[in-house]
Amino acid sequence: MDFDKSYWKQQSREHWKFYCPYCGTQRRVAFQPRPQAKHYFQILLTTFAFTTAAWNWLSFKGIVAFIPFWAVFEVIYRFRVRAALACDQCGFDPYLFLVDQNRAKVEMEMHWRKMLQKKGVPFPEKRKSGRVIKEPLPTASESTPTSTASVPPTNF
Repeated sequence: MDFDKSYWKQQSREHWKFYCPYCGTQRRVAFQPRPQAKHYFQILLTTFAFTTAAWNWLSFKGIVAFIPFWAVFEVIYRFRVRAALACDQCGFDPYLFLVDQNRAKVEMEMHWRKMLQKKGVPFPEKRKSGRVIKEPLPTASESTPTSTASVPPTNF
């Protein structure tokens, strides 16, 4: 038995680095997954500043303001980390993909519509069935149609 090896999972304090699964670009999230000790120290300093400013009304009870400050900070921090996960190149959002795949597809389609609209390129529309129907290639005898009425229209 190896006593030098720890079997506890170490929490990563590094920034998240990964490749976008859709377009393959290398990604690095600027935020760390969880708030650090310096963030909690900043919340504590904010609480002390608030308590000092509101000393006439709250006295020592103002220290309880740490809890709502912490809650608001935690919500804002998590939203910023989640927003940073979305790929700038293709619009893929891994968090949204894990929660609701259909909604993630719609969001990616909206991203591509905006990107193509900026460049002036029309977005290719889907047919009602959602599939692209491949027409069979004409044989040698059918290569010259006699009339245009027998040729089915093609939609691009």
